[in-house]
Amino acid sequence: MEDKKPLLSICIPTYNRAECLDKCIASIVSQVEFNSKNIELVISDNASTDNTEEIVKKYQKKYQNIFYSKNEKNNTDKNFPTVIGKAHGIFRKLCNDTLIFSNGSIKHILKIINENLKKRPVLFFMNHNNKKRWKKFYTTDCFDAFVKIISFHSTWIGCFGIWEDDFEKIENKVDGCELHLWQTKVLFEIVERKKTTIVDNVRLFSTQEVQKKIDYGQYQVFYENYLGLYQQYLALRVLSKNVFEYIKKHLLLDFFSVSIANFYLYHDKYDYSSENDDYRKLISNAYHHEMYYWYYCLKLRFRIIILNIKNLKNIETSKDNS
Repeated sequence: MEDKKPLLSICIPTYNRAECLDKCIASIVSQVEFNSKNIELVISDNASTDNTEEIVKKYQKKYQNIFYSKNEKNNTDKNFPTVIGKAHGIFRKLCNDTLIFSNGSIKHILKIINENLKKRPVLFFMNHNNKKRWKKFYTTDCFDAFVKIISFHSTWIGCFGIWEDDFEKIENKVDGCELHLWQTKVLFEIVERKKTTIVDNVRLFSTQEVQKKIDYGQYQVFYENYLGLYQQYLALRVLSKNVFEYIKKHLLLDFFSVSIANFYLYHDKYDYSSENDDYRKLISNAYHHEMYYWYYCLKLRFRIIILNIKNLKNIETSKDNS
């Protein structure tokens, strides 16, 4: 029976980030709401070679509502539907293993789920990533309005959650994994079908910095694959041309300008794909004909200057402390 199921499943796919995962789990279990039948933590280990399993078992000795499984091999993004499929909750929240849950965040998520339990609209937890949006909640009733609010944040798994019955309706559970955008593809399909969405704009998490973060090709994933998903809805006339162009512009000015600045200044911190060798050139070729391209160039230069200043300050601070 449904009333015996946990209300919320926090689903974490993980791979070789034992230290980050440890801090993430600690931020979850420390909250009062975790010690109840309303919540469970489900972790799917993508064949880690570090001490991930040891870390999880440490918590399992104390908490019965933590479930752990380990894949025989690294299934990359297929681990997203895998971990959700292993959950038992009515609502299943996909989360990065790098997240630190803020105090009161689980209480807030449970409240939102309870308030929408009967109608079950799409719930999207934006974590106040769009600073231009000042309200705590946004309700939309069409695809256009929803994607204009969330823009490229639809790609972040930390924002994604799905009702159990919506997940069960997905025929091919791994479709979209090859794009490295499984969560985005599924989100769009459900929004197009359900129409009604609630965007929660409250800050719930912070993110730990990761050394040698894996990258699958920024241009391929975020320009070709991501915009390609939108073009499908554009062809179906579910998405308007104006909103598509808005998202394409926002992607360049607020995502690629940040990503490319980091790519060139912090290359040693990321495990970048060889496809990114001409990253800046690829983006330039894709956007140079747009009227706002000059603004991107200005914004990119400004970001690089600011990052260089921060680096110099960090160097000076290190010298003072030594």
